Amino acid sequence: MIFLLALRNIIRNKKNSAVVAALIAVIALLFFTGNSILARSGRGLRRSYIESLTGDLVIQKEGAVTMNLFGANAPIVDDYFTIPSLPAYALVRDLVNGMSEVEGTAGQVSTKARMEFEGARVGALVCGVDGGDYFPLFPGIQLEEGHFPQTGEAGVLLTREAVRELERKSGANITTGAPIMFTAAGSVGFRIREVPLAGIFSYTSPGGFMNSIAITDTQTARALASIQVATADVDVSEAAVTLLDLGEEDLFWTGDRGQRIGDRGQGIGDRGQGIGDSVRSRSQQSTNADNTVSTDIPDNNLPTTHYPLPTTHYPLPTTHYPLPTTTGDYNFLLVRLRAGVNSAVFMVKLNKALTEYGARAVGWRLAAGGSAILVLMISALYNGGIVLVSIAGLIAVVNILLIAVFRRTREIGTLRAIGAGDFYIRALVLIENALLGLAAGIASCVLGAALLAAVNGAGITIDNEILAAMLGGKLTIDFSPSVAALSLVLALVFSVLSSLYPVEQAVRIEPVVAVRQG
Repeated sequence: MIFLLALRNIIRNKKNSAVVAALIAVIALLFFTGNSILARSGRGLRRSYIESLTGDLVIQKEGAVTMNLFGANAPIVDDYFTIPSLPAYALVRDLVNGMSEVEGTAGQVSTKARMEFEGARVGALVCGVDGGDYFPLFPGIQLEEGHFPQTGEAGVLLTREAVRELERKSGANITTGAPIMFTAAGSVGFRIREVPLAGIFSYTSPGGFMNSIAITDTQTARALASIQVATADVDVSEAAVTLLDLGEEDLFWTGDRGQRIGDRGQGIGDRGQGIGDSVRSRSQQSTNADNTVSTDIPDNNLPTTHYPLPTTHYPLPTTHYPLPTTTGDYNFLLVRLRAGVNSAVFMVKLNKALTEYGARAVGWRLAAGGSAILVLMISALYNGGIVLVSIAGLIAVVNILLIAVFRRTREIGTLRAIGAGDFYIRALVLIENALLGLAAGIASCVLGAALLAAVNGAGITIDNEILAAMLGGKLTIDFSPSVAALSLVLALVFSVLSSLYPVEQAVRIEPVVAVRQG
């Protein structure tokens, strides 16, 4: 009964109802279309970066400044910022690879350099990787010419756009195998490396800066970034290790100390006996004028006390003792997760385990920096603007509903005179406005879907690189059910909020007022 009465009142007051519904529909339509575009751009960037550059997560050295893969995210800091090495890289990678949620990992050395070919120079973001680990993780890297450099192979991959720029400036064609020179400057001077062009590639959905990326081997990137790595695996005998325990007084063989040194030699054995005989033999030899050797030496020059050398033989160990692995030779560890794994939940778990290593994991958006963060800021600013528009619309709708309540004084007074309580009056007004909000929300979704279909059908080409990365080469905006549901909820909440004050005014109307107005 109350719903039929609410519908009758909406129809009877169709002018006021139309104005209220139109205001709510406009606000919901703005929310729907704007967030549909932002959602499309967010999905496009996410797919572009995760499949081509950052992976799902990036592990970096923990610090006060958040980093992307090529510098600091704060523009003022970035000009003076040096990307630190990831501490305990080997241990961190073993930890991450042992987690069931992880599909694969790859290390990266990052730096900036100038790229030169036949006198032409362009800027480059150098990405040093181990090809055997890196390229299988990123299906968004499409090889056009040449080959992917593998582990230990010196070479560079350039984007098609970078090659075109070098060719335009140099006036010469670039083919695979051509020498590409890199120059980087820093506090220790200039670093120059020349490597052959291994191949030309493109990203499936390139971002604004991704065309400047040059993928090289790790040694080239380390040289340009002044990262020194010195590691080797050697065999260390137990005898050599024992010598580390000798003190200064142990260098002289006297009495029992000589015997003790012999016992501690462990591995010297016959080798020590041979050295002793050789030294004694040389000390007793002298050369005559006719180049003959004489061994006649006065007896008083010979030692009177004899200290036996050790006769026990200790075999050299066969165990291989590797030196500790260098852990500061990469800047980042890129992580790809298995399908269905929630990256946000996993990142919380991972960061708890990384605390003791002085490292932390960040999401793809922070690791990408630039355009990815820009889209997030635009989304926040846009929805902030929607809030301001909603407040202005809310004030307008409240005034319209108040006028409608005052015009219905006799009707409301009559209802109260026949026994309608405060709850009934409140419910009646709220249901009326909720129905208006529901109708406005549905209308905004239908109109928004029609608008998106018209834009998609127009085939608008996007020339801007950043927008093309976010929305594709042609402007296409997908219909998002989640955004449509939020638009509908927004319209309902807006209508209910705008009804609160008019409802309180309606329940204050007394039956006697209706009698006086006839």
